[in-house]
Amino acid sequence: MCEGTGARPGGPPVHDPSRASARRRSVACALRGLAPAVLAALLAGASPAAAQYVERNLPPAPPRGAPAIDFITPDLLKGEDDTPLGRSLSGIVLLGAKDQPLAAPRRAGVDVERIPAIAPDVLRQRLSAFLGRPISRKLIAEVQAAISAVYKDAGRAFVSVTIPPQEITGGALQVRVIEYKTGRVTVTGAERAGADHVRTRVRVTPGTPIDSRRLETDLDWLNRNPFRRVEAVFGPGKDLAEADLSLRTSEQARPWQVYTGYANTGTMLTGRDRWFVGGSASLPGEVLASYQATGSRDYWIENGHPINDPDLAQYQSHAGRVIVPLWARASLELIGNYIQTNEQPNLFLRYRTRTTEFSALHRSALENVLPWAFGDLLLGVETKRQARELFFVDVPVAEFSADLFQMVGGWAGRFRDPFGVNDLDVRLKVNPGSMLPDNTSQAWNLFTNGRVADIHYAYATVAYVHTAPLPKGFILTNELFGLISGDPLPDPERISLGGAFTVRGYMTEDRTVDQAVISRNTLYLPGYSIGEALKLPWLQDKFVPYVFSDIGWGREIFFGKETTLASVGAGFDDQIGPFRANLAAGYALLDGPQTPAGSWRIHARVTATY
Repeated sequence: MCEGTGARPGGPPVHDPSRASARRRSVACALRGLAPAVLAALLAGASPAAAQYVERNLPPAPPRGAPAIDFITPDLLKGEDDTPLGRSLSGIVLLGAKDQPLAAPRRAGVDVERIPAIAPDVLRQRLSAFLGRPISRKLIAEVQAAISAVYKDAGRAFVSVTIPPQEITGGALQVRVIEYKTGRVTVTGAERAGADHVRTRVRVTPGTPIDSRRLETDLDWLNRNPFRRVEAVFGPGKDLAEADLSLRTSEQARPWQVYTGYANTGTMLTGRDRWFVGGSASLPGEVLASYQATGSRDYWIENGHPINDPDLAQYQSHAGRVIVPLWARASLELIGNYIQTNEQPNLFLRYRTRTTEFSALHRSALENVLPWAFGDLLLGVETKRQARELFFVDVPVAEFSADLFQMVGGWAGRFRDPFGVNDLDVRLKVNPGSMLPDNTSQAWNLFTNGRVADIHYAYATVAYVHTAPLPKGFILTNELFGLISGDPLPDPERISLGGAFTVRGYMTEDRTVDQAVISRNTLYLPGYSIGEALKLPWLQDKFVPYVFSDIGWGREIFFGKETTLASVGAGFDDQIGPFRANLAAGYALLDGPQTPAGSWRIHARVTATY
């Protein structure tokens, strides 16, 4: 219907009192006469959304804490006294639980024949390094620690290393090594989960050695429910080399929580303000479900009306996560996400982009398949759809859409080193093409105005975090993220080089890239609690300041543009009861596409949880 009178074909003229409506129809009729290629160029090439990444606001994933195991403390000889006690150390003899000290021990080399050593060659190598040194209390303590370390490295941390009464003037040292075995196993406090559920998830058998690696894995999976905490506490058993295990379970009074908050992590064209509300709950069958709604200011309230017209809001996001346990040390994670943005670069044009995403990720302990391995094996699929509509003076004139289908495989794990804890997540994503109607090169070539010409691609992501406790209560975290791709990626797979979650001190508009390497380094200062200082137990607070230094490099493959961003800054993380605030002020060291060097940017987030 392109008549200015609004008449239906073959019908009488219809009077339209709205001149604005008539003008909009006239504009629409004129634009619809343009060639499709012209509209495509206007939609994709001129669209600011083409240069933006997909801003996601998912509900937080369940946090992972360190497995809680109260280890049996070895009876190590304490002291730093290196005063020689006699001759130099010429031999080391390891005794079992029932062996009596030898009257004439072997005086040369390392003897491990009397114990069921789990790594005899490693023990000989480690202990041989002490031979020839003067015997002292310090040296004896180092020998004990070396033996304990060998067992711990092999996953057998429950071992007693003691020095029986003996004569060491001959140069030989006798050490008693007792590896504990599991005694009685009990479960306490598991009212909702049930004692059988907790007990069957922990692979310990009375009468067998305690595998600390396997126990840590079992506790890690049990504690992925944020509303429950299971701790393994060992105590003396009825026999000398036996330890009873108590699986102490603590459950929160409410298996759910709700939260609301604010962050200024938005974009230039959709507004910086992000207001959000969400919740999570533990459902029957150990199922975890969470949801979060996030919106710009005009999504929540406009002209005095709550949620007045969501279709016109600058930004809105609805995201949900469901984690379904499958069997021991395995789960299925389902994530659904809907994002809508309205970007208006000038008075005439408006671009509405709708992104719909769904993923199914199977996660299982790798040792379910390979007993010697650790970490989680990740396998899954992702489907995504983007639809972008062009409005000219609020009249829709063109719309394009494209789909994505990706297969995902990867590994995620946590491991320790002498300096701290490492978390590593590596994923490979492959798009085979087809599978969905618009998962084609033609659709994405049109949607991106030629930037993505081939939808058959593969790329990888690497996320690494090292957390190191330092003296005096300091903590250093080093984060490294990599996006590895040889082809231009579709819009949902690209990342923003700057922002609160990448290089701080910059805006999210400071380049969206297909390849990236980002390093974030944060030094947390010792925390301070007013409640503890004033002895006010009801004031549960903690203030933790920090300083940081970030650097990131990224490249847009199609345009061949490379960008490097770097910043320094400071911030704090403050928690008072159910309220938590985080603020970071970053100083840009290099010029970005939108942020000049020498400028400051503040990233803020405030959350209230019940």
